[in-house]
Amino acid sequence: MRSRRVAAWGQLHGAFPDFGHGVAMSFSHQDDPFDAPLTDPVAAADVVDLVTDRGSREAGCLTVLLCGEDGVPLSGPIVIDDVPLALSGDELAGPLGSLAAAMAHLAPAFVVARGRPGGVRFTDLDRGWHQALLEASREHGIRLLGAYLATPEAVRPFPDWLVAAS
Repeated sequence: MRSRRVAAWGQLHGAFPDFGHGVAMSFSHQDDPFDAPLTDPVAAADVVDLVTDRGSREAGCLTVLLCGEDGVPLSGPIVIDDVPLALSGDELAGPLGSLAAAMAHLAPAFVVARGRPGGVRFTDLDRGWHQALLEASREHGIRLLGAYLATPEAVRPFPDWLVAAS
């Protein structure tokens, strides 16, 4: 039995309601969400919700969960706070490329979330961030299991058809 390596500190908002499971988390308090594969978008959104606190979301952040081939997290989350919110996809291409290159040396797959204040509707900046992340993941050979938008209101997945098209 694997021991818990991570202490969760996020809010229990639940994922974006239109995503299909309402506001309740998809696991019970007896389950260890860090032992389950993050290949299920609902479970991954719940884990992002747990590990990305409200203050980080409001300040602008990037949350990374490194995963093994099976999609199970290998370690605790990496949360980078105070990420500038107004950067375009072109401006983020270099930093996200460096991140993907470094993470590819540590793990075969990852889940990434953009935290920001405001509502859950995707903005042009969100879409640019997502496109830069898709390109960086592809270029550096790390499998992107999912990309999420984490706002103080909820966690919402970026459309998976964009991941499949990459």
